Amino acid sequence: MRPKLAFGNGFGVLIDSDQSGPFSVSVERNSIHDFTFNGVRVTGSGLKARIEYNTISGIGPSLGVFQFGIFLIAGPVGLINRNVITEGLCGTLSVSDCINLRSEGVTLRAAGDGTVVSDNVITDAQIGIFINGGNQFRITGNTIGNIDAASGMDIQGSATGRLRIVSSVGAASST
Repeated sequence: MRPKLAFGNGFGVLIDSDQSGPFSVSVERNSIHDFTFNGVRVTGSGLKARIEYNTISGIGPSLGVFQFGIFLIAGPVGLINRNVITEGLCGTLSVSDCINLRSEGVTLRAAGDGTVVSDNVITDAQIGIFINGGNQFRITGNTIGNIDAASGMDIQGSATGRLRIVSSVGAASST
């Protein structure tokens, strides 16, 4: 196994703001692939990101870094809708190594209130949708399958407001 790196260095689309917004950005109808860290990353409050109808395909944990198909962090509000996200399976990695070097389809870390994750297809990852912190999210109609080593949806940290999960479908497998 290669040594674990703290961060990857390959982004498909990187959106961040060091100024107060509001700003609106759309990432629609793209093929984003072969990245080594984030397919689409949105960072910062005051940002509204519409991420729709994309095909996002990563390499998975084999490079020794975390990998996220779509990653919202530190306050942005997102509409993540009708994307097809494929990462990579554990392969020959042990389950513990794979979890430590995991890939996640959609990751929300302290995303903004009103974020919606709907009607996405997420496959071949260790976690389909990962939520850590935040309030007032709506997760609905996603299809999550062929997940190994972890779970279809993982919710950690504080969610002090409302988290609405409707009709999310998951099928998990393990190595």
